[in-house]
Amino acid sequence: MLCVQHVPLRIKKSGRTHSGTSNTVLVKATTYYKPDDEDAYETDQWGYTETEYLPDEIGPHLYMVSRLESGTRLKNHLKSQRVVSLTAEEVEVLRDYIETKRIDKTDDADREPLVTTVQGRPTDASVRRWMYMMTQPCLIGDCPHDRDPDDYDFLEHGYESGCPSTHSPHRIRTGTIYNMREQGISVEDVAERVDATPETVRQHYDFSADMKRLENRRSQFEDLQ
Repeated sequence: MLCVQHVPLRIKKSGRTHSGTSNTVLVKATTYYKPDDEDAYETDQWGYTETEYLPDEIGPHLYMVSRLESGTRLKNHLKSQRVVSLTAEEVEVLRDYIETKRIDKTDDADREPLVTTVQGRPTDASVRRWMYMMTQPCLIGDCPHDRDPDDYDFLEHGYESGCPSTHSPHRIRTGTIYNMREQGISVEDVAERVDATPETVRQHYDFSADMKRLENRRSQFEDLQ
């Protein structure tokens, strides 16, 4: 199981169940931690709080934590903290990256980022540049703009975004949301997954509904005599 944060477990209650001649011990546990904003939680005298009971098995996941004091604030800070499930394929990709590509570095807060560079934690500009590079079509085939790769300035550092066919990181977010909606995932579940409100998803990202209305109109007009 992959997890971006390790937290202690507290055994809250236990019981014994019986199945035939064998006994099974059932243990319920919670995480016990000190939140960044103690005023937002009910804490004990030492400033610690607890989660609800952890499920028996939640599968591979990433736990998104907002750490304002060390420069990794999530979009909506504490409201954005959540558990994001991972598929088996995503786990394999992350495992391969960690084992073969990840550089063993810490950031300025002495933390170990999942994604690293030779300097430590990548900056926003680095992530944007990586995305511009990865979406340049000439890296995997012919240039759609009839440019000679030997004279292609957009492969040089600082010029990656100049390619007419390249995409910014936000386009990846847009495409991901569109794909989830096309697969039939509800607006509410998509919104929780991508840290947005259902209204925002419907207004700015839910192209599937617009396309379906377009197809309905097209079929109606084609039936006109």
